[in-house]
This record gives sequence, structure tokens and C-alpha cells, in this order.
Amino acid sequence: MQAPSLGLDTRANSFRQLLNLLISKLSSWSTCTEITGSPERSEIRERLREEQAPLIMPWGKAMGEFHGITEEMYRAIVAIVDDRLKGVRVSLEDFDRLSQAVAQLAAAQARTEATLERLAQAQARTEQRLEALAVRVDQLAEAQARTEQRLEALAARVDQLAQAQARTEERLTLLEAVVERLAESVHQLATQVGALAENIGYGLEDIARLVLPSYLKQRYGVKVERLERRLFHVDGQVIDVDLYAEGTRDQQRVVVVGEVKARIYGREVGQFQQLLEAVRPLVPAELLPLMFGYFIDLSAMEAAQGEILLIASYQPAVELPPSPAPPPQRRKRRSR
Repeated sequence: MQAPSLGLDTRANSFRQLLNLLISKLSSWSTCTEITGSPERSEIRERLREEQAPLIMPWGKAMGEFHGITEEMYRAIVAIVDDRLKGVRVSLEDFDRLSQAVAQLAAAQARTEATLERLAQAQARTEQRLEALAVRVDQLAEAQARTEQRLEALAARVDQLAQAQARTEERLTLLEAVVERLAESVHQLATQVGALAENIGYGLEDIARLVLPSYLKQRYGVKVERLERRLFHVDGQVIDVDLYAEGTRDQQRVVVVGEVKARIYGREVGQFQQLLEAVRPLVPAELLPLMFGYFIDLSAMEAAQGEILLIASYQPAVELPPSPAPPPQRRKRRSR
């Protein structure tokens, strides 16, 4: 047997190196820990094409002689390597799909991290708002405390007012009783004053009936027998005349009609003028109107205008400034 040439040894060594590389790479690919991708797989395929064909047929026998490997064993080894390469191809396809899934997971992880970052920012803003809200709640709590203090003060004030109101009601009750007593007293006083006024009035009328006949005769030349009260019925009403007398002056008949008032003002003169207008149609002769009282106001003199004789009770002794006697008023026929 001749020793192989240098070229055959070199090729055998190359084949051993390739076989060792394949075995190591197949082990690493089977565990999926050292896969680098498609470029390295392409390199292995190219080297297999270059080295496998020359070694299978021409040198299989020589390798069997030198290394104890028959041609059948070599072919079996090649078949095993092919089968392992098929498994490697399947594992690489799965790895591609796994890489895509991992890329998708990485993208989803990136989106999740971005979402978490936004959530973290939102949480930070929420915490800031919660802090501001807590400050506002503290302010509201302080305001509520001040409000409660003011309410307590107001409640105390209301209690004081209620007590004052109770005292006021008690005083009002007492005041009502006093007012009732005063009203009763005033009523009694009014009754007494009315009675006194009537007494004074009647007394004044008595004075007028006593002094006026002589006064009228001496002062105005009017002769009357006596003055008396007279009632006139006018349109269903009774008119009371304090002083009434029929007499003469200068041989002419006159009728004295008089009103007696303690104090005579312009208002009383106006009322007496209305009375005269009512009784004038019922008087049988010319009217001589007069008013007699304790006091005669200037307004009464202005209202009388010289048509009504005004006589004060003190006048028979101390007379007022002279004023002409009013002319007798002619009787007016009553219109029918």
C-alpha cells in the first residue's frame, strides 16, 4: 500500500476540520444558543459543496485505509450530517418566527413602558392635584371652624335676644294693662268733660238769656221779651237753636237767632252760617243772627264779615271795639 500524497492529507485534514465544525455548530444550533443568522449558514453550505463531492468518491477508500473508515461508514456519516442539517433548517425557521415574536414582544414592551410612563406622569399630576385638594380641604376646615365659632356667637346672641324679647313681652303686657286703665280713665274723663261742657254750655246759655235782652236794647236798639231754645224741623231733620226771640227795631219786626259757644273760631262761624241757611225759610220776619261765648277768636271776626253779631260774655261790662250792628236780614221765600 502506498502512502497518500500531500494533497490527499491536506484534503483529509480539511474534511476533519469541516466535520468538527459541523458537529460543534450542530450542537450549538440544537440548543439555540450560538445561532448568528443566515450568513453563517450560507458559509457552511458553500464549504460543503466545495469539499464534500471530491472526498466522497475519490478519497473514501483512501480514508478507509488510513483511518479504518469504510466507504459505507462514510456515506452513513454524510447521511447523518444531511439529516442534522435538515433539523437545523427547521430550527432556524422556528427561530425566525421566534425572532419576529420577540420583536413584536419588544415593541409591545416598548409601548407598555410608554403607557406606564404616561401613567406615571398622570399619577404624578394626580398626586399634585391631591396635594392641592388637601390644602383646599384644610382651608375649608379652618373656614368651617370659624363659621362654627360665629354660629356659636350668633346662637348666644339669639339667646340674649330671646330673653330680651321675653322681657319686652312682659313689659308690653304690663303696658297693655296700663293702656287699658288709661283708656278707661280717658273715657271717664271724656264723660266728665262732656258733662262739664254741657253744664258750662247750659250755664253760658243761661247767662246769654239773662244779659242779652238788655244788651241788645242798649247797644243795638233791639227789643225782645225773652230768649229761649227753639227746634226747627227741616227736611226730616231737627235743628236745635240755642237762642230764639221775636222782637222789634225801629218799629219793624226782627227775629233773633243765636248760637252759644264757649270759644268761637272761624270754624264755628261757618257752621252757624249753614244753620242760618237751613232755618231762614221758617223764620217769620227778618233775621238778626248773633253768637255768644267766653272767647272770640280773630278768625271768627274775619269769617263773620259783619253779617253775624259776635258778643263776648264780658262785653256787657267791657265792650269790644265798636262794630255796627248788622242790618236785619230780609226773609227769603222758600223755593218750592
